[in-house]
Amino acid sequence: MHLNRLLQFIVFCFSLSCSTTAMTQGITWTTQQQSESNSCNKGNDSSVSRIWVNDQLTYIDDENKIISVDYSTMRLYHYDKVSGQCTQYRLESQKSASISAESDSKVVTASDLLLAEIQVSETTEIKKISGYQCKKKTALLGAGLFRFKNFGPKVFNRFGQTLSEGTGSYWVSKDPAIWSHLQTVIEQRVKYFAAVPLLNRIDPLGLMGKLKGFPMESTEKNACQTVTVTLLEAPAGSNLKPELPPACQSTH
Repeated sequence: MHLNRLLQFIVFCFSLSCSTTAMTQGITWTTQQQSESNSCNKGNDSSVSRIWVNDQLTYIDDENKIISVDYSTMRLYHYDKVSGQCTQYRLESQKSASISAESDSKVVTASDLLLAEIQVSETTEIKKISGYQCKKKTALLGAGLFRFKNFGPKVFNRFGQTLSEGTGSYWVSKDPAIWSHLQTVIEQRVKYFAAVPLLNRIDPLGLMGKLKGFPMESTEKNACQTVTVTLLEAPAGSNLKPELPPACQSTH
């Protein structure tokens, strides 16, 4: 490992106290998303997201919404910043074919399991991004749906989010300075992703687990839009655990 990477790793490790119990603290990073409409009446858009994770929580805060997945209680919260409304979902095993929401009961269909599949392929392309060695990987998102050409509709609303089949291109780094601690959290997530496969499409750690690395840059395409994601702030230790908005706290 080069000296500058070693120093980054030491600083990152120190910020997390280099211990298992320190993972109750957290890791945070910031990305920028540029969306270009393909159809579905969606306009072009640009937004910034801050993601915070630890061994029990994934918290995604962007300009329009907050997604909070609490693995200690198996609850997902979707907060709409425009309307001020918060919906809570109980994350029950999809093997029992049931997803429930406090405001709307839903039944898992075969399409949910197909939608959850992510199939990753390796390439031989390599480049450096911000000094990090990256390898290009591609993915089929909702891979199961590609096996059914006449299957429809292919755009779904799940947990308050629009999901569909699509393709992705990712520049992935396994540099220890940004990957080692995230890998530890992902390993703790595996059992939850197995029980509720759609979390692979909602929690960014699900995709990272499939990619086996951290995506420094990515482009995802689906029927509605093309989304390009770039990293603004690399993963770093954080003691400041985010709190749910009051509207979500009242739904506990």
